[in-house]
Amino acid sequence: MLRILKNFTLNLLACLATFSCQSVDQANSYADPPEELMPLSWMIGDWEDDEGDINVTYSWKWDLDKSFMVQSFTLKDQDDNPLSGRQILGWDPNEQIIRSWIFDSDGGFGESEWNYDEGTWYVNTVYTDGDGEKGSATQIYKLIDEKTLEYSQNSADMGGQFIPNEGPYKFVRKR
Repeated sequence: MLRILKNFTLNLLACLATFSCQSVDQANSYADPPEELMPLSWMIGDWEDDEGDINVTYSWKWDLDKSFMVQSFTLKDQDDNPLSGRQILGWDPNEQIIRSWIFDSDGGFGESEWNYDEGTWYVNTVYTDGDGEKGSATQIYKLIDEKTLEYSQNSADMGGQFIPNEGPYKFVRKR
C-alpha cells in the first residue's frame, strides 16, 4: 500500500509540475517585449544567405518572457565545416543602450553595442576567439523589405591584423 501511495504522490507531483510549467510558458508567450527592443522585432524569424562561398543561416526569437532576443546561427564553408553559436540581445537600462553577448562553437565570445541611425543598425563588437585572439568589428544590418535584409562588416581586426570589409550580403527571410 505504501508503494502505491508513493507512486501516486510522485505521479501527482509530476502532473502538477508539468501543468505549472505549461501555464507559465503559455503566460510568457503573451508578454510584451521592452519598448526599446521593438525597433528590432522585424528580425524575429529565420534568415538565410547561401549565395557565396559560405552558407549562413540564423534564427531570431524572443526568450525569457520576451525580455531578450536570442539569435542562433550556423556558418558552413565549401568543405561543410560548421561554426555555430548564439547571440543574446537585451536592453541595458543603466547605460540606456541595446547590448548583445555572442558565444560560438569554437569557444569564442564577445560583447556588442547596437546603435540605430537613418534606417540602419550599427553593431560595434569586441570579440575574443577560442584561441584568445582579440578583435573588433562593426556589423551593419539594414532591412530592405519585409523579406530581405542586408548585412555587411566593416572596420574589423583580429589579433591586430586588419580584416577587409565584407558585404553587403543579402539575407532572405525563410519564415
